[in-house]
Amino acid sequence: MNFRLVAITVLGLISKSQALSSYEVRWNQLELEFQGEGKDLKNAETESLLADPQFQYFTQRLDHFNADDKNLWKQRYYTVEDFYKPGGPVFFENGGEGEIRNSKAGVERMLGYELAKKYNGAYIVIEHRYYGTSLPTADYSIPNLKWLNVDQALEDSAYFIKNHQLQITKDSKWIAIGGSYPGNIAAWMRLKFPDLIYAAHSSSGPVLAKADFWRYGFAVDYAIGKIGNQACANGWNKAIAVFDKKSKDNVEQVQKDFAYTDDVRYLALELSWRWATLAQYGPRYFNSTTGVNINGSKVGDLDAVCSGKYFKSFSNPSATEQELYNDLAKFFIAVQATPPTPGSKLMALPNSAAPATPVLKVDDMWTWQFCTEFGYLQAGSKTERSAYSSLILPDDIQQIYCQYYFGADVVKPQTDAVNAKYKGLDVHNAIDRILFVNGEYDPWRWLSVVDGQDGVDKTKSKNEMILIPQSHHCNDLFT
Repeated sequence: MNFRLVAITVLGLISKSQALSSYEVRWNQLELEFQGEGKDLKNAETESLLADPQFQYFTQRLDHFNADDKNLWKQRYYTVEDFYKPGGPVFFENGGEGEIRNSKAGVERMLGYELAKKYNGAYIVIEHRYYGTSLPTADYSIPNLKWLNVDQALEDSAYFIKNHQLQITKDSKWIAIGGSYPGNIAAWMRLKFPDLIYAAHSSSGPVLAKADFWRYGFAVDYAIGKIGNQACANGWNKAIAVFDKKSKDNVEQVQKDFAYTDDVRYLALELSWRWATLAQYGPRYFNSTTGVNINGSKVGDLDAVCSGKYFKSFSNPSATEQELYNDLAKFFIAVQATPPTPGSKLMALPNSAAPATPVLKVDDMWTWQFCTEFGYLQAGSKTERSAYSSLILPDDIQQIYCQYYFGADVVKPQTDAVNAKYKGLDVHNAIDRILFVNGEYDPWRWLSVVDGQDGVDKTKSKNEMILIPQSHHCNDLFT
């Protein structure tokens, strides 16, 4: 698939209308790819930019919904205006749940940069409040987190567009772009501020807030069956089922077998997330350079589990339950012995021996958002086959994360309120000029706008939808 076709399509939205878009994870993917080629992303040769785009700071309001609140803070951003000509489009991205980065080699791989270069436009990336260095308050204490929500973030973007001091002419059209949570922001900016945002590119955007995202585990099973083989996907599922049963029958023995001393639900989460990463981001995420150590050599996770060369039972339909369980334990121990790679920590697991009141930090901010707003709790199922352990159900995740970090007063995520405000999947009928792009193998597609899925009919929609075959999370957003 030539992802530049997607760029042409989003610009097609503009031209047709005239005739009538997880940032940090993507950056981690680039770092892994460069490592695999023996290169350093920071010092790589580039095509056009002479230097890293400089970080700048914009004076932002703390509370956009309280006119009496005069507190201000500095929001970090960068711009690429090298190709801009008066009247050219502005491709605008909110970095979402991670720090923004400005290495010139990485920036040149971003779709927003490619579009700006092709169409004499500008590319602007702002950092989401409470991420990176864009902290609006003195610290990350719970009382200060009341200003961390998507409502304030959308207003931040609108306030920036209205009040920036850049050399952008008033006739330039602003196109919101982003992937994953920033994909939501892009679509919702178009919905909420149609006077400011002319069009939007929402890549892998889970616009439907949902607490019990049980479908995620089934999507992982589907993807592994395609990028690996179905026998391997079946073997993993069976191994997880055996692990679940043994954990309920004799948890101490499971902890011993897996060399794991903490809550086995944490172990179940780590196993499930590691496997899910292959489906969400593709085999290159944990590849032959960044994968698991086996007998002193690095092996990609997919090859390790599905090739039949290392943990043979997974791809052997005749393997016994004990063989599958043993290989699952060996795989986990090998993973634990492998130094972490950029972006491999998908989410910080709490430690049961940690203080009762943990000191919150920037890594916990996305936890706050999914605990209070979106849900997105990737859970197993009690009754159905899934690549996710049945030991982790939504209430378990709520307890492990939300109540651990933020206390028992944190109620379940307010998904109904989010969906009522931003229309859920029906956003595609609420406003026009949004391009929804998803990957066939991406589990997050099941919370996004996809033709033929969950009652969505492209022929009756106001917007364009693309499902890229054999593609993963946000693949269209970098080249």
